[in-house]
Amino acid sequence: MEDQYRVNEFENLKGGRSQTQKGQESDAQRRYGDILGHSYPFPLRHARMPVEDRAAQFASFAALNGYEEAVEEEARLTEREIDLDDSVREMINQTLVEAEEQLMRGETVRLSVTWFQPDVHKDGGAYRTAAGRLKKIDYYRQVLWLAEIRSGNQPGLENIGGEIAVNFPQICRVELIEEEVE
Repeated sequence: MEDQYRVNEFENLKGGRSQTQKGQESDAQRRYGDILGHSYPFPLRHARMPVEDRAAQFASFAALNGYEEAVEEEARLTEREIDLDDSVREMINQTLVEAEEQLMRGETVRLSVTWFQPDVHKDGGAYRTAAGRLKKIDYYRQVLWLAEIRSGNQPGLENIGGEIAVNFPQICRVELIEEEVE
């Protein structure tokens, strides 16, 4: 049906019978009169592509790849790291020493730790909190290991029971959690 329409349109132009300019020489006749007499060779081996597929071939595309992600990244808020004074650092150290002493005695030590996590893409970062069982304190590497994570605002860590390592310089709060007696 569509092919027949195109052939009729072509014949109209070839014969100078444009529907918009009957009786007058059309613009197409003036411009392309020398080739209008030639027949159009429609391919016989291949079926014509359906209109839906032709439209999909030229579908819209995102001219600015990554633009939406860049806008979301710019809109994402970060926090500045708070510089802790010496008294707060001393309280953190005392809590860690007390926790390590309990760990050396074979007791189970549960801690709630808050630390600053720097952002890898922009200035600032976010404060994260996790609570779990103290596994080990490595003073040489300045790392605190927590296992059996029970809660926290660390994305992906809530109630997974995994392990995390927190660097000492980023710790801003440590609290011992008293075990509940059942």
